[in-house]
Amino acid sequence: MADVVIVAKSITGEQKVVTNEKGQFIIPSIPDGIYTLRFEKNNYKAVEKRNVVVKNNSAKVNVQLLVEGKEDDYRNWLLKIDFL
Repeated sequence: MADVVIVAKSITGEQKVVTNEKGQFIIPSIPDGIYTLRFEKNNYKAVEKRNVVVKNNSAKVNVQLLVEGKEDDYRNWLLKIDFL
């Protein structure tokens, strides 16, 4: 899914990226640690995933974005996130 804003927060700060037209993204130079990831897109309910463990610049997250006002219309992602 394109144009999803992803915010990665930890105790050391936050980084924000946007997915490209293929739904891909890179968060550059992210250190190992525990993060909260927030996924936002216009007309979809924001999703927050807490306690995401990033190790060796990688993490896996399952994210489901629901269209605002439509509980049965969603996009489901199973992501393997590679942070470079």
